[in-house]
Amino acid sequence: MNDRQEKIFAILNKRGSASIEQLRQEIFASEATLRRDLTQMEQEGLLIRTWGGAVSTSNIQSAPLRLCVPTPTSMPKTQLQESPLDFWRTI
Repeated sequence: MNDRQEKIFAILNKRGSASIEQLRQEIFASEATLRRDLTQMEQEGLLIRTWGGAVSTSNIQSAPLRLCVPTPTSMPKTQLQESPLDFWRTI
């Protein structure tokens, strides 16, 4: 991690999140450079990219589990053609 990325990491850990514009004003780097740094840092698991910024992974609590119910669009067509009622009975 270079000095700029360490600054980004420190800002995100302090605030929890930051936009590209906020980072640009504090670090004095171009948007393209910051986007490149955020992408690299996300690949290393140091942060999560958001639309126009990033979120620290240390501030993210475990997300609630989502119940995944199969939908007709997620099932093979052959199963749907057999009996739609059978599909709904299995849920």
